[in-house]
Amino acid sequence: MRFLRDKLISGYSFLNYLKKSFKRQIIRGQALSHFIIPVFKGFWPDTYFLYKTNRLPLKYFVSDYKRIVKLSRLNNPYSYILDDKLVFEKFFKDTIKSIGSLKGSDVFIKETNSLTGLKDFLNNLHSKNKIVFKPRKGGGGRSVITLEYKTNSFIIDGREISLENLIEKLRQGQNYLIYNFFSQRGLSHDIFPHTLNTIRVLSIFDPNTKKPKVIRALHRFGTSSSIPVDNWSSGGICCNIDIQTGILSRGVILSKNGKIIWNDVHPDTGKQLCGIILPNWVKVIRAVEQFHAAMHFLPYIGWDLILHNEEIKILEANSNSDVNLFQIHEPLLLDKYFTRFLRNYNIK
Repeated sequence: MRFLRDKLISGYSFLNYLKKSFKRQIIRGQALSHFIIPVFKGFWPDTYFLYKTNRLPLKYFVSDYKRIVKLSRLNNPYSYILDDKLVFEKFFKDTIKSIGSLKGSDVFIKETNSLTGLKDFLNNLHSKNKIVFKPRKGGGGRSVITLEYKTNSFIIDGREISLENLIEKLRQGQNYLIYNFFSQRGLSHDIFPHTLNTIRVLSIFDPNTKKPKVIRALHRFGTSSSIPVDNWSSGGICCNIDIQTGILSRGVILSKNGKIIWNDVHPDTGKQLCGIILPNWVKVIRAVEQFHAAMHFLPYIGWDLILHNEEIKILEANSNSDVNLFQIHEPLLLDKYFTRFLRNYNIK
């Protein structure tokens, strides 16, 4: 029954996105063929035309249907460990720990093990405070709220907001975890210092070798368009990372009109991206392998990591990582280890 339920849920998710995608096609005034042809091949229209810019046959790309309907079930029944940030942070000492949680108008504060009202919590923020509200579940960065309090004003994403409007905004949102703002240091921070810049690593637990293996990695950097997050879907720039050497590729941006833009340098700071070698890269690979070995019962994980000087911090992990960001650089099905992994789970 669980298998049937999971299959229905993943199928519904795919169909629900197709419905939204179809509406976007209508709004853009695009021909119906721009919707039908990709769907027939198992892709959302947006990713279909994104991958077409790569000029490699679609057979080398993991389709949206395969990711949502098939890959999404690989970690069941334990996927909740990755999907729920509160559950996940209890598994690893190297995660960025939340300081509390928000549900409706109630704030739980870990330090005092107490419950307080949202208004009282906000009124007790001091000028040194900068905190982040993240949905307990989900990703993409779109619902992340970075809040500052300075000169007697609340500020979100550089814009002042009244206490009343702030409370209303937070009440209307999802269940949030609350974090102190993490002040990153080192190369990743220096390239664009206005966002937390993270690494996404895709790893598998190889059923043949019984060992974890890193398949792909990339580095995301925020831009003036994506602040306060580094997410590509919000306007950030992303570089592929050579697994063997830790060298960054050219960066890619998805413009607001859906065009792909490649850059050798960061578009805002002018800092070099292409050819840069990430420090301690071997240490990063070994750390991810150790993290995944501790969760060997989960075969497929997308890790979000923070490089902070010499430290490696886990921001979060994903049970069903987006693959479009990896595949805009290079299709995943060109990797022999990943294709063998899929065959082992009868994913074709």
